[in-house]
Amino acid sequence: MNKDYLTIKEFSEMAGITPQAVYKRLNQKDSTLKPLVKTVERKKMIHINALKEFDSTEFNNQTTNPLNQVETVERDQTFKEIIEVMKNQVDLMSEQTDVLRGQLQQKDKQINDLNERLEQALKNTSEGHFVLAQHQQQSLDETIQNVIVKPWYKRVFKK
Repeated sequence: MNKDYLTIKEFSEMAGITPQAVYKRLNQKDSTLKPLVKTVERKKMIHINALKEFDSTEFNNQTTNPLNQVETVERDQTFKEIIEVMKNQVDLMSEQTDVLRGQLQQKDKQINDLNERLEQALKNTSEGHFVLAQHQQQSLDETIQNVIVKPWYKRVFKK
């Protein structure tokens, strides 16, 4: 391949721009790059001298138009304002996160306290059931003793 010609990709890398920007310049009606382009094996190739043309044209467009400089300053100021707003939002979200973490810790403590109370209540309830069962067992034992100890005729005649 001829060393004087570069592919669009190679040319864009050397010029420090995207391949899309190169194609955009080539497709302009008054493009000065058109005479420096040829097609080799169904690929567009640009002469290496187009780099000089491309750089000087870009430089002239930026320096001759004072509106570009004003737009750049305005754009930079807008970006700084956006960054400041975003920093404030991050700070606010950080504060909200801290508050929510504190609330979460309080809720965890409340849940642990309630679990301890529930465990104690269950323990007390089971002890109460145990005492009640013992009392009922004692009553049943006394009734059985009364039935077994008294002879049948005393039970019938109630003497």
